[in-house]
Amino acid sequence: MRKARTILAFFVVAALLMIFPIMSAQAYDLSGWKDVYDPHNANTETSFGFSNGRHMDGNVLYYYWADQQAKDKLGSALAEGVGMWDGMIIANETTDPQAADITISYDDDINAEYPAVTIRYGSIKDEIRPGQGDAEIIVHYEPANSTDTTNMQMMGHELGHLWDIDDLYTYGLTNLDSMYSQLYVYDEATRQDMNAMYIAQDNPWFLDENNKWRHYLSPGVWVQNDFLNIDGFRYYFGADYGMVTGWQDIANNWYYFNPSGQMQIGWQLVDGCWHYFSPEGIMLTGWQFDSDNLDYYFDPNGQLLLGWQEINGTWYYLDPTNGSGAAATGWKNIDNQWYYFDPSPGLPSTGSTGSMVTGWQYDSDNLDYYFDTNGQLLLGWQEINGAWYYLDPTNGSGAAATGWKNIDNQWYYFDPSPGLPSTGSSGSMVTSWQNIDGNWYYFNPDGQMLTNWQEISNNWYYFDSDGQMLLDWQCIDGQWYYFDTVNESGALMNVSPTNT
Repeated sequence: MRKARTILAFFVVAALLMIFPIMSAQAYDLSGWKDVYDPHNANTETSFGFSNGRHMDGNVLYYYWADQQAKDKLGSALAEGVGMWDGMIIANETTDPQAADITISYDDDINAEYPAVTIRYGSIKDEIRPGQGDAEIIVHYEPANSTDTTNMQMMGHELGHLWDIDDLYTYGLTNLDSMYSQLYVYDEATRQDMNAMYIAQDNPWFLDENNKWRHYLSPGVWVQNDFLNIDGFRYYFGADYGMVTGWQDIANNWYYFNPSGQMQIGWQLVDGCWHYFSPEGIMLTGWQFDSDNLDYYFDPNGQLLLGWQEINGTWYYLDPTNGSGAAATGWKNIDNQWYYFDPSPGLPSTGSTGSMVTGWQYDSDNLDYYFDTNGQLLLGWQEINGAWYYLDPTNGSGAAATGWKNIDNQWYYFDPSPGLPSTGSSGSMVTSWQNIDGNWYYFNPDGQMLTNWQEISNNWYYFDSDGQMLLDWQCIDGQWYYFDTVNESGALMNVSPTNT
């Protein structure tokens, strides 16, 4: 079917990629965001902080083991914790405590209720100066509660703090759950967790406090009241910077954006109704035609109309088969009735294309047909404007008879004059005297051709078996008769047909 679309799977994949972006194994320069997100307000729902200080020595974080016990206990957890950030943090070990950005130690003397990590900073919290070694991660191991996995989660969590990304845990979780959802604090990722993930990947998509997606052009500069092409799709961002979805009135034109925000073009089924959008995404109304020169009509709401429709005082049939909507042209059988729709090329709005015809019509074979006021083709005997016609019912033909026609073993003659019956007598049933091909015939008021002896207007005439009137001397049933030849009168002269 024309409207069948194979792009659904692509839309789904694109949507998933937008929601769950792929993280590349590299470190990202987030310094451009430091003036946009306050690093001292990282735990709120409205901002995330990044600081130049986190990107030390070419984005490498240097760590120092306080002692061998810490390294033995926590080496694996640290490696896994760094891996949680999948390229956002690159950590290298140093044996010089003065060159380290953080010192990691292990303390099993502290009785913590839960597996815990303490992070100690220098003189100002959340500001770590490269080469100072003034940050320390102290892991407290509680055998009754702790596991290597939770230690790893804790390590990754605290490394994130050092990077000014609050509480983001991605290890093995595709839904961006907070690490604490594995423990006891949060049920799902906070919004700032997700925003931090996108920003940390240098992903321009951002979910704001109203759960609307924004797209930045540069740090702190969002797309607003404008379209944007992204990866082959067109999006629109409103006055609140949010990506729009669904129906949108933009500059007095209607557009439709799917749930992923992608502007739709061409044929689209929306809420059970077909619509058509121009290559620029504008919803079309009125008469439109496609590349196959098929005409369609869309109401003021842009919905494709189907079936019988009266448009501007004219009736059309818009094919409802499989929701096609194409305007019928030429012959069309609808509910066992034949109709004819103007096949002229072009749009109905600029001519009569597709309009249901009524009255007399003729086709390319110069056959005449008659359609009643409902557009239905009439068949058989029909009295039209005081004249009788025979519209061939054979196989629903409907063609008006012309010339000689035998109907129910009776001969009739229909005016064969060229042209439409509406402009002359073409196709009308004849009565009375008719000279056909040089011979005289007589048809009674019912149009039936007469034969044999006939008294007409007080005169007797004789018509042979072909209906032709006889003239001059004629032997009929063994008797001679004379029929007036003056002016081919044909009237019997002075002899009664019964006179022997």
